Amino acid sequence: MSTLSRPDSRLVMNAKTPFKDTQSLQGSKILVVDDSVTLRKRILEFMSLEGFVTQEASRGAEVIPLAKKFLPDLILMDVIMPDCDGIELCKELRTFQQFEKVPILMLTVKGSAYDVSEAFKAGANDYVRKPFGAEELLLRIRVHLHTMKLLKQLEEATDTIGKYMGLTAYEIRTPLMNILGLAEVLNQESVSKNAETNFLFKNLLTEGERLVSMVNSMLEISDLGFGKMVLSKEAVDLDLFLPEVVRKAVSLGRHRQIELTLDCSLEHSEVFMDAEKIQQALDNLFFNALDSSPQPGEVTIRARSTEDGVRIEVQDQGPGITAEDKNNIFDPFFRDSLTGHSSSRGVGLGLGITRRIIDKHNGTMGVDNNAQGGAIFYITLPYA
Repeated sequence: MSTLSRPDSRLVMNAKTPFKDTQSLQGSKILVVDDSVTLRKRILEFMSLEGFVTQEASRGAEVIPLAKKFLPDLILMDVIMPDCDGIELCKELRTFQQFEKVPILMLTVKGSAYDVSEAFKAGANDYVRKPFGAEELLLRIRVHLHTMKLLKQLEEATDTIGKYMGLTAYEIRTPLMNILGLAEVLNQESVSKNAETNFLFKNLLTEGERLVSMVNSMLEISDLGFGKMVLSKEAVDLDLFLPEVVRKAVSLGRHRQIELTLDCSLEHSEVFMDAEKIQQALDNLFFNALDSSPQPGEVTIRARSTEDGVRIEVQDQGPGITAEDKNNIFDPFFRDSLTGHSSSRGVGLGLGITRRIIDKHNGTMGVDNNAQGGAIFYITLPYA
């Protein structure tokens, strides 16, 4: 028995809608799943009048293979079908990445609060009770398609912003680190400094360090809040890479009277990685160690070969990590007890971003307390 009257083209085309750009929805792909031939054909008829591209399925077993091939923008699906339960099929669709965000509208004669609740728990976006009119169904379809269109535009915009922010920050950080290094050299070599010159050098180094912290925060926010982290991996020799990364961070340590030393002893030094991302991860660990260590002090970086890859440690001389902090220290925006006395101006994302970068490289990250005092943050990277 049909639950949708035959559509009148004037009714469908003139259906009231709050959207002014309905033409932009034309060409959207709709998958219609219902065991009733009559209802299915009538839905397809007025869908074609709207300019939608459609595919149909009469049984639940047809849905997932067809959906994978068709890649619909929206799915209309009956709850009760001879060979399966539409609610369970909805749950199964949501397990596939390509269907995580696709709107699913359930069509059913069931109308109890329990049935509606179960549909939404299964991942449905809407629940349309039979019988329904063409105009009602069309308006609901437009709402969900328009919402998905706006979400896609937002994702594209934020991805663009994130990429621009990240690229800009990378471009700024390298010359800024070089400027700080030159300022530190001039500060050390100047023999005829008076009080005013000392004051100017100190301010130059302090403000430069502040800018580096701001740039690092831009990178952290870019990686966490915008778009996807895309890696550009290549084979990198850590025997060449690590000394250069440490050298760039030495000037920041000198300003704080903290010495950075590298102990690199690798039997196999080639790792398949994104060099810029790993440098960002190590910079985060260096800044964290500098913030935690007393002045004067020392931060030690060690690199060792293991059976499966390379282990890199960054050891500070700070107070160590409490048991409570150890469970949360890699969470985004977590500010641990180490930052309470430091000059850090970050936003609390550094360690969380570092772990995300290492995870993307199929590595591991953790922290231990050193028996002689201080904390040891470590990362492991698999061999190329």
